[in-house]
Amino acid sequence: MRAKLALILTLILLVGCSKKFKEYEYLLDPQISDKAPQKMLVYEVTGNPNEVGGEAFGALFSTFFKLKKEHGMEMAVPRARWPKPLETPKEEWLGIYAMPVSDSVMELPEKIREEYPKLRLETWEYGMTAEILHIGSYLSEPPTVAKLHELIAEEGYEISGPHEEEYLKGQFDVVVQDYFSGSVAKFASFLTRDEDLNIDDLEEIRSMIDDQISKKKKD
Repeated sequence: MRAKLALILTLILLVGCSKKFKEYEYLLDPQISDKAPQKMLVYEVTGNPNEVGGEAFGALFSTFFKLKKEHGMEMAVPRARWPKPLETPKEEWLGIYAMPVSDSVMELPEKIREEYPKLRLETWEYGMTAEILHIGSYLSEPPTVAKLHELIAEEGYEISGPHEEEYLKGQFDVVVQDYFSGSVAKFASFLTRDEDLNIDDLEEIRSMIDDQISKKKKD
């Protein structure tokens, strides 16, 4: 009988590298390792990710920054689990979006719970996990996933856990840590699929970023 293991796809959305690349470069080749549990801020929502993803990531980033200083947390990498089959219509996709937090975060403040009633704390279990780094858009992702599946089969494992993605680099992630100190719902589109962003979206985001930078300079 084959051993069971979780499947995680560590994903960089756009072509290009950041300071995080060196940390994850070893995952250009698929790896299987024993991964420790991780406490998460979790926001679960059903619908087309390009329409509801901003709601989820907005709640996660806004809450993370409110907790960051009190709990001494470094900037974290957002992620999401996709438990439904890929052929599921986009409008029915279930996205379980998450942001790693310190184990010292025992509960969410009442004000945050009132603002984001869907937000919750939970611990994600991992164990034996298969991971690979993908550099590029979602359209170029299938060959990367195929490499991961090949390794799993070669090592005699079967997939038992959810498909999970970590979002290491997006179009506007360079400004997130420096300038997003409040609600970031409208900024979360930096994590959506680049091929689905239209020019109006991009111009709006650039304008909002410029406003944030100007405000920061004045402060």
